[in-house]
Amino acid sequence: MVGLAGDSSLAAVEFALAEAARSGGRVRAVHGWEMVPLLAAAPGWLPPNPDADHQGEQIEADLDRMLAPVRAAFPDVDLRVEAGLGGATGALLAAAEHADLLVIGRHPHLFGHRLGPVVHAAVRHSTAPVVLVPHE
Repeated sequence: MVGLAGDSSLAAVEFALAEAARSGGRVRAVHGWEMVPLLAAAPGWLPPNPDADHQGEQIEADLDRMLAPVRAAFPDVDLRVEAGLGGATGALLAAAEHADLLVIGRHPHLFGHRLGPVVHAAVRHSTAPVVLVPHE
């Protein structure tokens, strides 16, 4: 399983696909999202598209397009993309319950080598082994 956070996750996806190709596994790429962004707390704000199912399908389609070049490099690996409503941490931890390995990209942090909140939660609470792949 690999966590997706946009195109900054390509190195992590490539690592997960290479590992799956080596071991004969498959990859489940999971992206957690929120219906209402944290900064959209202004009175009267409405989501641009209140249909969560349609919005989730659109996110999955966008992620599929983004992953096309990486997917083409590993044509024999089954890569399934999922966009789950409820945020990144919850989506990753729920999906990791049934994973053999959780692969996450590690963003550079403003304060040195600290982990961001999603990576920290995954390392601390995942039932699967976690691999952190640095962004280039």
